[in-house]
Amino acid sequence: IIIIIFIYIIIIFIIVIIIIIFIKIKTKFFLLLLIFFSQSIFAQTNYTIFVPYAPGGWSDRIGRIISVYEKNTNVINITAGKTPKGIETTHKNGQIFIAGLDWIVVNPLMYGPEFNYDVRKNFEVLVIGNSPYVFLTNQSLSSNNIKEFINQIKINNIDLRYSISSAATHIASIEFLSKLNINGRPIPYKNGASQSIFAVMNNDVYFSTTPLASASAALQSNQIRAIAINSEFRNKQYPSIPTVKEQLGYSMLSKTYSTLNISKNMSERDFVYWKNFIIKLSMDEKFINDMNHIGLEIDLIKDRDIEFWHTNQVKMFKEIINKNNILAD
Repeated sequence: IIIIIFIYIIIIFIIVIIIIIFIKIKTKFFLLLLIFFSQSIFAQTNYTIFVPYAPGGWSDRIGRIISVYEKNTNVINITAGKTPKGIETTHKNGQIFIAGLDWIVVNPLMYGPEFNYDVRKNFEVLVIGNSPYVFLTNQSLSSNNIKEFINQIKINNIDLRYSISSAATHIASIEFLSKLNINGRPIPYKNGASQSIFAVMNNDVYFSTTPLASASAALQSNQIRAIAINSEFRNKQYPSIPTVKEQLGYSMLSKTYSTLNISKNMSERDFVYWKNFIIKLSMDEKFINDMNHIGLEIDLIKDRDIEFWHTNQVKMFKEIINKNNILAD
């Protein structure tokens, strides 16, 4: 009996040591095993990811990259006028949509009761990552940095028309221009960032604020100029673009994130599958590189951390809105 008790004690001791080692090294091995088996068990035949913008923007590009890794996924774009109805249908059908901060934070904050669709109530919100804002000008201004941009505007007494594609980019543009003590006239492009960026390239407007992930293709074509990027350090993909901080001495408050939103009407089997699938992708080096290439830094925020993240985003936008006297209209 004593020998048996001793053996049990040894076994328990070994198990405790293994658990301590597992916690300390925070290994991904067991998590990956869990994900692998759950994916094998829970995989479905077909999924649809809805993008509430026209093709070409960063949400669209993220959706199409994800569909490369999950072969049974279709990506469908919803035009601006049909977006609320499209997201409602996405929820009812138990599907997924990808969007920036507007649908999660900004629109409910700006429009209050008029914005009667609560994304967080009907969807599981997973923040995939963030993309720093870049500040774009057309080639006619010949500006390579903020100082040259200010001089061009003031010397030539330019009526600064700038394109916006969402409430978030509008707020970011106002914050940026207010820091420079420059007034501008916003021109809305409701079909997404790609149309807003094209307006700059086509010299219809002089300036645009947009996530790097939306602007990367245009920047690679050399048909547009970036005078600043709002990140702590210069971007590895675009090291020639100076940061706002190195030019002005501080960074802007405005940030933007991409969210993948899973309908709570999805079957439990598929719901678990997609959450595990996104966790797996966020650790996949090839996927991370694909996202970095379009200007998105992977920063997965999920579960209990989403409330803390959401509270901080609301606080940030309220501060920008109040400081700059921004009205919803």
